[in-house]
Amino acid sequence: GGGGGGGDADSKKLLVQYAWSFVNDSLRTTLCLRFAPHLVALAAIRLAARYISYNLEPSAQPGAARWFVPLAAAATAVRDDAIDVRRMEADLQRIESDILMLYEDKSKALPGAAA
Repeated sequence: GGGGGGGDADSKKLLVQYAWSFVNDSLRTTLCLRFAPHLVALAAIRLAARYISYNLEPSAQPGAARWFVPLAAAATAVRDDAIDVRRMEADLQRIESDILMLYEDKSKALPGAAA
């Protein structure tokens, strides 16, 4: 377990470290050929947040845009309301699943796990 969203510097640092590990490990897959780089990065951030229990949307109001929409819009130079959230959500889930499959082999521990 880790810190909450909007949390302290240590929690944010841990989030970045885990996300970086997931991105780095994703290079052992075909993800970079199948998905845009910003989607792999967003999936790694979300996966890292879930792994350390870091809330990416601490003050989300009902109907508010998901945390990744403004980031995806900036990465693709489109308006926030032009992002297909359902498709992006599906893509993020596929990417996360592929990254996690790397760790099913017991010889590769999850980032931060004791060897």
